[in-house]
Amino acid sequence: MSEPPHERHSQSRHASASTQSFFSRVSHCGSERTSQRDGGLSFGVDHDTREHQEQALFVRLRSDLGSGVDEALKRAGEEGLTDLTLRRFLVARKWKYDDARAALKAHAHWRTEYFSDGPKTEGDPNVALHVKNKTCYVQGFPADGHLVLAAIVKNHIPQTPESCKDFICYALDVFESIGRMRAGWDGKGVGIIYLTGLGMKNADIHSGKCLFETLQAHYPERLHRLYLYDAPLIFYGLWKMVSPFVDPETQKKIVFVYPKKESHTAMMKELGREVLPPEMGGTGRWVPVEHARAALLKGDLSLANGFVVPAAVSGQGQQGSTAGQGQGAVPAGNGAAAAGNGAVSGHAQGAVPGKGAPAEQGQQRAVSGPAAVVCAAGTGGP
Repeated sequence: MSEPPHERHSQSRHASASTQSFFSRVSHCGSERTSQRDGGLSFGVDHDTREHQEQALFVRLRSDLGSGVDEALKRAGEEGLTDLTLRRFLVARKWKYDDARAALKAHAHWRTEYFSDGPKTEGDPNVALHVKNKTCYVQGFPADGHLVLAAIVKNHIPQTPESCKDFICYALDVFESIGRMRAGWDGKGVGIIYLTGLGMKNADIHSGKCLFETLQAHYPERLHRLYLYDAPLIFYGLWKMVSPFVDPETQKKIVFVYPKKESHTAMMKELGREVLPPEMGGTGRWVPVEHARAALLKGDLSLANGFVVPAAVSGQGQQGSTAGQGQGAVPAGNGAAAAGNGAVSGHAQGAVPGKGAPAEQGQQRAVSGPAAVVCAAGTGGP
């Protein structure tokens, strides 16, 4: 026999109240556990209080990890346990102290083992395969200061998982080294995956999975935004298989962009035309990652307001005087290199694509500012 309606409603209200009471107790206990695991970090407090709590957390975490982890990271080419490093791992682990500490210890161990023979270079066979195919480019800093790293997927030829990971680490380490040269860099960058021309021969689920897993485990919170540019139909099948391996917070940073659509306009507004090549509606050039690294090693990279590929990186052109009277080689173009810590306006000349005379003609113009900034011509683009 069914129960009278008023009795069912009464029991329902009673059950609802009991359920609410139960979840309230669970939530309260969970809050206490979360507070303990988060090292006492409080949410919903004013900026000064929050900053003070974060600093206390950094001190505690740095002390718990010890100088051994700090030194291991530095020997392997990283900054060590700086506030930025600690914050990146804490944010990536949702401010859970124990999780962040464990992740940093594991990362330091991995870094020591994986780079036991030194940093990955173009001389490593696995890296050389990808460098030859011209898949990765460092495009410079837009106005917001987030260094842009781009990949041309139609140039990608699937290799072994080990080769893929070696090249990803090589490119990300170049990205980090250039970023640290810019004062006030927040440690994040913008990725652009250029998907025009993607075909079955380029389809590589394992590389996509490797990219996101490596980012999340060893380069957390490096991504400000990721643009997937001009994805063809084939990509959606690949993305459906790769996306489950992508952290939900990372997925929020991913934007699909299509030429001449609103999404493209938004990307252009954020990044500016200077760092984007003509294929994406910009006035910049493709700058291969190996050219950027060569410039970095020569110490001739000026990052005052943008990105410079200096003289004689690729061996093209003629070396001139450092007073701006000669021509220096940049990949696929000409332009004088900035001298010393950067030439003041009129003391150095450089080809700036899209500004003044066309860069394709090798004409030159003065660059003003505390350092000469050149959006240098690159090679190997589509």
